[in-house]
Amino acid sequence: MYSWKLVLTDKTPAGKREDISLREKEKEIQKDLDDGIDHLGKKMTVCQLYAKQIRHRANVKEGTKQGRGQLMRILREDNLGACPIEKVKLSDAKKWALRMKEKGYGFKTINNHKRSLKAAFYTAFLNSAG
Repeated sequence: MYSWKLVLTDKTPAGKREDISLREKEKEIQKDLDDGIDHLGKKMTVCQLYAKQIRHRANVKEGTKQGRGQLMRILREDNLGACPIEKVKLSDAKKWALRMKEKGYGFKTINNHKRSLKAAFYTAFLNSAG
């Protein structure tokens, strides 16, 4: 875990991406631990992973927030959302996309949600590898 800033009032160095401070990240990890979420991700569910992903990228437009809310509702209603991330296979994701199609979601909606989940898993993979 790292950040260019130690506390909220520190300035991000020129040319570096704006991010939350290290102390804020520590608070998020403590909140995850208090909520029973394994911050290393070993027992984290897909819903928990996605919630953590959107918490870390909170400064978005209203339409993005609505799309995120829709995906979170979809995940909560589907078996995939309760599945531990270490057990999810590519075939599970494909079955999930097919279930969304059967429920009447359009190609673009499914594609957007798939991309959001892929980003969350990619972040989880990078954090576990680093």
